[in-house]
Amino acid sequence: MTSKGLFFKYMRENTKQRLWSVALTALLCFFLFPVLTALETSIMLRPDNLSKELSVEVALAEAKLKLTNEMLHMYSIQNAMLVFILIVTAVVLAASGFSYLHSKKKTDFFHSLPISREMLYTVTCLDGILYLAVPYLVFLLAAGVMLQVKGAPFSWGTLLIGYVQHMCFFTLVYMTVVLAVILTGNLIVGLLGTGVLFSWGPGVAAVVSTYFSEYFMTFYDNGNFLLRWCERTSPVFWYGTATGSDHPTRMAVIALAVAALLFGLGMFLYRKRPSEAAGRAMAFKVSEPVIRFLLVVPITLFSGMIFRSILNDDIWTVFGLICGLLITSCLIEIIYHFDFKSLFAHKRQLVISAVAVAAIFLGFRLDVAGYDSYLPDADKVAYAGIYCDALDNNAAGAYHVTPRMYRDGYSVGMEWASQGDVADKMQISDEDGIRVLREIGAQGIETASRQRKHLNGGQDWMSEADLDSRYDSIVLSWHLNNGKTVYRNYRTINVSELREQLDSIYENQSYKLGMYPVLSLQADDAAGINYKEEEDCSHVKLPDEQTKAALLAAYQKELMALTPDMRREEMPIAEIQFKTNEMQAMIDVIRKNGGYYDTFNQFDYYPIYPSFQETIAILEQCGTEVGSKVTPENTEKIVLQYQGGKIPEDQLAPADTELGKRQREYLQNDSRREVTITDPEQIAEILANSASDDMVQINQMAEAYQGINIAVYVSSTEDTGAVSEDDLRDSVNSMEENEIGQTYTVDAGQNALYDGEYAADYEMDESGQYGIYRRSFRYGKVPEFVKSTFGLTPELMRLNRVFAY
Repeated sequence: MTSKGLFFKYMRENTKQRLWSVALTALLCFFLFPVLTALETSIMLRPDNLSKELSVEVALAEAKLKLTNEMLHMYSIQNAMLVFILIVTAVVLAASGFSYLHSKKKTDFFHSLPISREMLYTVTCLDGILYLAVPYLVFLLAAGVMLQVKGAPFSWGTLLIGYVQHMCFFTLVYMTVVLAVILTGNLIVGLLGTGVLFSWGPGVAAVVSTYFSEYFMTFYDNGNFLLRWCERTSPVFWYGTATGSDHPTRMAVIALAVAALLFGLGMFLYRKRPSEAAGRAMAFKVSEPVIRFLLVVPITLFSGMIFRSILNDDIWTVFGLICGLLITSCLIEIIYHFDFKSLFAHKRQLVISAVAVAAIFLGFRLDVAGYDSYLPDADKVAYAGIYCDALDNNAAGAYHVTPRMYRDGYSVGMEWASQGDVADKMQISDEDGIRVLREIGAQGIETASRQRKHLNGGQDWMSEADLDSRYDSIVLSWHLNNGKTVYRNYRTINVSELREQLDSIYENQSYKLGMYPVLSLQADDAAGINYKEEEDCSHVKLPDEQTKAALLAAYQKELMALTPDMRREEMPIAEIQFKTNEMQAMIDVIRKNGGYYDTFNQFDYYPIYPSFQETIAILEQCGTEVGSKVTPENTEKIVLQYQGGKIPEDQLAPADTELGKRQREYLQNDSRREVTITDPEQIAEILANSASDDMVQINQMAEAYQGINIAVYVSSTEDTGAVSEDDLRDSVNSMEENEIGQTYTVDAGQNALYDGEYAADYEMDESGQYGIYRRSFRYGKVPEFVKSTFGLTPELMRLNRVFAY
């Protein structure tokens, strides 16, 4: 009883001594919750701010719902500003609560009280947490009551969950600061120590990641390497990451568990902490060399990398390491001893740090561990994956995109998968597939070896490259039998030398299933189908579900049967999108809120090749004429203009020749001349041997020539989807909602026309009479009359050739 009574009595006494802390947190919470809620309520429910397009009752109900969403977000773990405020509060409460440890008189006084150190430590810790927890809860509940009084739909559970989550993370940050204060004997050093505990882990992770990127030619980081270490080594990063996490409650529980461990560690150190430590930089002599070493080594390595990033030379890197080592060591000695005479007081520790820095630097520079030469044995690989732009250019940004609706329900953002994430989706496990990937890896290792020879700058290793080959990067992910995943990124590798291997991978079923998510889509998961040609989007008007299922099945079969040779011979003529139920649900919400949903036209479209005859046939049965946007019949004219770089004089034919004159007229003049084609036969020949610029980007297995800009002028009176701004505005304003939400069809765009077509992204000429479509020639298929007109020779055309592997 005495112990229990003493505990609470000391809590009261401690609170009397820290009334300013109580007042500060109470005032802070008062303005954060009731006052802010009152301000938001008065603004959002003010009659002048209600929607004028709805009835008063509906507008008021909508405003109350928005008010609830806004305030719940402010109270939730997603509110980054509240997170920042609570972090600062944790630092203030923890540092002030144990500030007596930095004064010899105060330390002697508190330690002379008839209270055990364990109780003294526990009461001080607990009081600091309660100073926030109590007013936070009281004023938060008051804010909730205010919302209920206003009739806003409200969830107390959501409110209290946010409170508990924030308090768990607050406690973690608070205990980290307490630990820093106990380890030091001076307020300034204590705050510096807090900064170290907050940032040391992320700082080391950043330095390590930088050295991996600089010295390991095959290093690949999909973002998880650095992020994982930052999250797990810093309470501030852990707290901040929770704001965007899908599992904040789990992270909060972990934070509370770690805080409990830190509480126990702090109690142990507090019991051992000598009273005479007050006033010293470090409370424990034994910790000085450890902390010195943990600070000097990474800071020194960082300083070396600064010089390398500027001068790209080993000599300057070593100079930066030496400077960083001496300066950092001397500064820490000054902080430790408050004396400039102690700059080199611990020469042995300086030598140990220097040896560690040298070993780490040489380990990276010489690749002692054989990182770049690593290739797993076939029998140790469970499955593997690959990502290469030469196979599917920018597939990570087209087929592997996750839309995320913003909190206001007005629009969406796109979350792109990394190249490693896409490779992880492939489960290539057959013997031939693993063998081929190992062959690609072996070629990558050889390339990395050549690249390493040029680490100090000088002659670029690409000077040795075959100029008639394509160079690209290849990311391999090896999933080993022991559960470990190993990534390697072979940068600027000659993929033309790997043509046989890459062809084999493309025809591998596991590759396609991983690369094209549409191959795993079920008909019931597709809310509708959209069609895109020349960047004009439209609905596919499906008569029934059977047609939808048949179209999906046909496309899946023909995409799976697509081969590299087919892609080399053909260019896509259109794109198709199978919009999922999840995407449709987001569109419905955004449309209801009057928001912007055309973002969905920027991804998840798959190419339609001319050989996809079954897919094309079903589309035409639904009224979608594939390849009808740009045809010789509806093309009024084509304007050609050379757009390659200015060609040096010594690469042109003699100026007194007819060829030389044409070259100087069309290829070298800064104000490039245009050639207008109106002859129907020449128009037909140009269209037959060219493709949309977007299709050229999609299929880089078919080489293209992009030295000539092709602008195809199609009359806006034709059914091409190109419309005038006035017509477009009128059609949008007069569109009824039931016209764009029909069964099995999904919004292809917000610029809707009456006939169901959409002009998602078109270009008009100045007169408004023509829609303009940009195209590029297929390499090797540029018409002879075009070559003759511009004076193009094989050598000059090679300058603007889009290489395939």
